[in-house]
Amino acid sequence: GLIQMIPPSDSGFASQWIFEFKPDLLIKVISTLWQSFVPLPAPMVSFWNTNILNFAGTEIQSLLSLLILLIVIGIFLRKPFALWIFLSGTFGIFLFTYVKYFGYLRHFGNLYIVFIASWWISSYMKEKEFHPTQKLLTRMADFCSRYKNKFLTFILSLQVIAGMMAVYYDFGHPFSNGEKAAAFLKTSKIDGELAETSDYFTSITIAGYLNKRVYHPQCNRFGSFVVWDNCSGKGLDFQMALEKGKKLSEAQGKDVILISMKEQDTALFHISKIAGFSAPSIVADEKFFIYKIPFPHD
Repeated sequence: GLIQMIPPSDSGFASQWIFEFKPDLLIKVISTLWQSFVPLPAPMVSFWNTNILNFAGTEIQSLLSLLILLIVIGIFLRKPFALWIFLSGTFGIFLFTYVKYFGYLRHFGNLYIVFIASWWISSYMKEKEFHPTQKLLTRMADFCSRYKNKFLTFILSLQVIAGMMAVYYDFGHPFSNGEKAAAFLKTSKIDGELAETSDYFTSITIAGYLNKRVYHPQCNRFGSFVVWDNCSGKGLDFQMALEKGKKLSEAQGKDVILISMKEQDTALFHISKIAGFSAPSIVADEKFFIYKIPFPHD
């Protein structure tokens, strides 16, 4: 299993290691504990990867994370093994997040799982008594133990509210505009033509709904899923995508449908726009604009 986790030499995903001290990154890493325990999204349609305190900055969120950390430590003080599991798991995830891959909100939830697992394990353990001279630890443990059930109920309630907010927005809005864009291509009977996307990662949305491979100009290949090699992260402006689309059209002898996540200036690029799908969606940047590269070219 460990051998399979070693990326190949041409891997283009999370290939860097960060070992130097970066205060801003450290603050961001600490703030993930707050985002994990209190995943309340910003109250808006495009809530994906947001937190209700994003406006306050990561500094405030990191301070709240330290407060949560202190409370949980106090709760587990009399259960050393549970405390060890919580701290080792939490700081292990912190370490990986710092040196290897920061990730997104969906990755931070592992911190919450570590907390729940530690709580579950602690319920099977006997409490440890402190020495009479350890008055500070005794007071801290007593205070946190007195309110631990209320703390857990509060955290669980916030998780439920976060889920309800997500469901509310999901009922009224699409997760992505990709489904409508692909449906348009099918109903317009142009889904059989060659499809090219100027944006590598979100092109998979279109490929999935069309159930066909699309052309990735960054890597000069067709595909229906992301291949995490060293060309997957290459940027490509629309002009270059357009030029590659024209070459593809000439090589295949047919029209090419070029799909972009950004609306382009048709007069500037001498290209015709077929349709655009930019309705408010849960993922804010998954807007799709469809252009046609006719064959033969003018």
